[in-house]
Amino acid sequence: MVRSSQMLVAQALIFHHLGRSWRKPPEKPYNPDYIGVLRLFGDSEACAFSIHNLLQARRNYGLAAGSWLGPYAMCRAWQTLIRTNREQADAVDGKENFPMALYVVSGDEDGERGGAPVVYIDVAAQLCSDFNKGPSTWSPILLLVPLVLGLDKINPRYIPLLKETFMFPQSLGILGGKPGTSTYIAGVQDDRALYLDPHEVQMQFLFHRPLESGYFCWSEVHLRIIPRDAPLLESVGPQKCLAFSTDGAKFAIGGEDGHLRIFHWPSIKVLLDEPKAHKSFRDMDIRSEQT
Repeated sequence: MVRSSQMLVAQALIFHHLGRSWRKPPEKPYNPDYIGVLRLFGDSEACAFSIHNLLQARRNYGLAAGSWLGPYAMCRAWQTLIRTNREQADAVDGKENFPMALYVVSGDEDGERGGAPVVYIDVAAQLCSDFNKGPSTWSPILLLVPLVLGLDKINPRYIPLLKETFMFPQSLGILGGKPGTSTYIAGVQDDRALYLDPHEVQMQFLFHRPLESGYFCWSEVHLRIIPRDAPLLESVGPQKCLAFSTDGAKFAIGGEDGHLRIFHWPSIKVLLDEPKAHKSFRDMDIRSEQT
């Protein structure tokens, strides 16, 4: 789950810096913003979002390296790591490695989980305010929504609704898995998951200093793509984390009670079917392109 989550967060950063239409060019030199994102994920404690630092962050949850880490704990580990990184940046030069607020939409940080994932408008506002170090300005925001959708496998009734989330223009995909496996699901085709599995053995990712020519000397950092039959979405595992990135200003007008339900639990009924939430749903701008 650690490597899968790194891919998701890296995707969020690339979308933020370069836009969703950007594609990696076939030849060097690469875009400096792209290089800056890759630098964060090097396999060294000196790299902000390395596997070493993620493992350190998840110690707060009593989990050792090699143990299974579900989406909920993984989200909280990222929350801890980003907060620590931000505090260190403030103490040094104030330069942020993570240019957006992070909102884990699931209970509280003390361990409450389950129930309907609800976006609290005042919490989103406070997170953006904390990020901007001031009360007046909204910021980009990354929403992570950890869910458990069954026991041994996903309840089939949820499959159409999970597929629909990929139609939201702010979707970053889904982390999925079960003990012993994890994947980053980037899309779907019919009822099958199109995913990246980071568990192919790779060389350590070492990031070296840039050369004066503008070309970077580094070990190969991109996964080899091994074609396989796409598995059924319901077979990937019941523990999921939905991810969305959007402009925090979309939260400026909330629901009638100051809350915004992404899903209606336990049926996970999409907001499109909740008339009272339509206005807030569109304000947040996480919607199906068919609406």
